[in-house]
Amino acid sequence: MDVIVRSVFIALAFVSALTSSHLRAQIPGRSERVSKQNRPNGEPRVKGISDVRAPEVSLIVDKLRDHDPKVRADAAFRLHEDFLTLPLSGSVAEMASDALSECLVDPDRHVRLHAGIALSTIEPISPKAIPALLKLAENDNDKDLREIALRVLGKSHRASEALISVLTKGLKDTDPHIREICADAIGEIGPTAASAIRPLIVTLSDESRYVRISSAQALARVEHAHEALGPLVEALSDRDATMRLSAAYAIGSIGPSAKPRVDRLRRMLVDQDSRVRCIAAFSIWKIDNDSDIALRILVKALEDPDFSIRALAAHLLADMGTSAKPAISALAKALKDDSPDEVSCVAVALGRLGRLSIPTISALILKVDHENPLVRIHILQALIKIDPTSRDVLRIVYRLSKHDPDASVRCAARNSILLLRENK
Repeated sequence: MDVIVRSVFIALAFVSALTSSHLRAQIPGRSERVSKQNRPNGEPRVKGISDVRAPEVSLIVDKLRDHDPKVRADAAFRLHEDFLTLPLSGSVAEMASDALSECLVDPDRHVRLHAGIALSTIEPISPKAIPALLKLAENDNDKDLREIALRVLGKSHRASEALISVLTKGLKDTDPHIREICADAIGEIGPTAASAIRPLIVTLSDESRYVRISSAQALARVEHAHEALGPLVEALSDRDATMRLSAAYAIGSIGPSAKPRVDRLRRMLVDQDSRVRCIAAFSIWKIDNDSDIALRILVKALEDPDFSIRALAAHLLADMGTSAKPAISALAKALKDDSPDEVSCVAVALGRLGRLSIPTISALILKVDHENPLVRIHILQALIKIDPTSRDVLRIVYRLSKHDPDASVRCAARNSILLLRENK
């Protein structure tokens, strides 16, 4: 992967949890949590894509048990493609995950390989898959399967002793790519992976920049990482800008207990890299609740000529919630850009700020037919959060539910209608 592209990806990855969690709430099937008895007046439940596609997925799952290994491998590949394009959840995802778990011990390597890849697109993965994945993760004879297994294990979000043992062992592997994947997996597991803190502190000084960066990212997600504060502060002097912003974000994630080191973060506000400045300002806000510094740096970044910097600033402002209210006009102005990432991030940020002015709402409405379906979902959700009683907003929601060309947008709009009825 190109170094510049990778660096930008890593910078945005810090706050990807914000957007991804917001989006997952809108993905068909994931937001559909209303039981029949709670529906007003016995109204029929709005079908999500998980419901509509259940028969189709069931047919593919049946092929995973075909006697022909080529058919089984093709079926696993098909599930991977389908779930990557349109994530599913609930009973449909569970059905697919259970069947794919059985394929992890298939005698045919291609079936195992495609099953592992398909499982990487399903969250949460089936508990039935864990034993087979752990075995594959310790198999040095097949690097491809091992890498896939390690990545999928991170998505299990279950910090069992056996899993952490495999991942921390992997942090010592001679292959830097394996060390990086293991650090990433620990980060995916997140808060409950506290027993991996000390091994991650060691890899903060790894010879590979990617391992160092992944280790700092993981420490940002693990709870009780206070003992890593000293090494993270040292990492602020790393000559690699992405490592500096990784360390700055991790320090901010430690929270108020990192206050004795906040002056060191303030020195990062004049860093030559604008990404580092943005992350440092955001971390100071998380530690010291100083919104003035964060707003000054992030609002300025919204005007950066680099769209990825503007998107990063909008991400961080969204994460500041109502503390970002003074940035409303700057965010509204940023909607003039057509970059999908930036528009999505701005929409999320505005959606968290409550009631907005008519011109700001109008600026959002102008983007409701953006060519990117995920942007349309973000705009839809933002408008509903801002003013769920507006006739203009309701007309847009109903139009998207019936006429949007993308199935995921239609279903997100239908689920929104259902939730609006529930909340009346």
